[in-house]
Amino acid sequence: MRLQATVLALLFSLSGPLWAEATMPSDASLGFALLKQINAEHADSNVIIAPRNIRTALAAVATGAEGETEQQIVALTGDYQSIDNTSLNSAQSAMDIWVAPVEQLLPAFAAGLPGVHVQSTSPQTAPAAINDFVSQHTHGMITHVLDTVPNTGIVLTAVLYFKGIWQLPFDKKDTKPRPFHFASGKTADVDTMFQVNKFNYAENDSGQIIQLPYSGDDHLVLTVFLPKQQISIHTWLASIDETSWKAMLGGLRRESGSLQLPKLKSTFSTTLGDELKALGMRRPFADDAQFHGIVQGHALMISEILHKTAFAMDEVSTEASAATSVILRASAIARPSPPFSMVVDRPFFLTIGDRSNNRILFAGVVNAP
Repeated sequence: MRLQATVLALLFSLSGPLWAEATMPSDASLGFALLKQINAEHADSNVIIAPRNIRTALAAVATGAEGETEQQIVALTGDYQSIDNTSLNSAQSAMDIWVAPVEQLLPAFAAGLPGVHVQSTSPQTAPAAINDFVSQHTHGMITHVLDTVPNTGIVLTAVLYFKGIWQLPFDKKDTKPRPFHFASGKTADVDTMFQVNKFNYAENDSGQIIQLPYSGDDHLVLTVFLPKQQISIHTWLASIDETSWKAMLGGLRRESGSLQLPKLKSTFSTTLGDELKALGMRRPFADDAQFHGIVQGHALMISEILHKTAFAMDEVSTEASAATSVILRASAIARPSPPFSMVVDRPFFLTIGDRSNNRILFAGVVNAP
């Protein structure tokens, strides 16, 4: 099996500030906040989201907002200029804005989003045009995001594509069916990779953490956390925050040991309206949302956000994609010896990002490989 993708559909809603955990918005702060809620609702599914992609789409929409609407979005995402979306060797991003033919997009809005692709097909043909844009920029990993668009308003879609080749590839002959213990108590054999090598590794009272580097100069890694047997992934996730996560990463040391890691295939879809409202984003979904800097003529409100990811991991590489469509319509610890052994045979957490996880492209919980 290969770890293939998670597909998430995220629907938007915003208003009253409930966000107080972090003073500086980040991939980790938003990613953990969303994952805690989503994973609790889908405890038996693989839940993988793309925090950087979600932040990018929301922050882009916020460039056309003002007042409380802008404040509530930026409180979660930071402003658009603060998000580093410069292309990496292994990751590229793109953005598309579909504008209903009855609308006139304000030039300053598009100008504030360098490289954005703008199109204005009919509402009947727009879904196919948007899906084609996503498919092209995800190399076919995601071919479908939405089925309909509003007759008035816009759809802003941010796309992220990543392909990383392992710096330390797994030998395919060592991949075998090995037991995986599900949270439900069920055990089943899943195709599991294996290698003995030196890794950045740590172990603490909560579990084991390891980083697998990708080739190239991006300094991107896959980070995997495996909680101890007596700690469920759901209990651990509920207790973690950005500060404690960074402290765990600070304990990584170069160690020799063995690793067993499942190959995976998964898809997942969800809506995020309630989750984002719980984080303080309510005003942008209200009839009195303050999106006055996007189109000429009338006010807009966020009606929906669709977020999809696709993720594939095997012995050679990891390939992952994400697309986030924001639809706006008119409103009415180290152990040096002996060598460690890490057997990922129960639900685990993963991220793809830089070594410090300041830039998190993907994050998720694998409950059922």
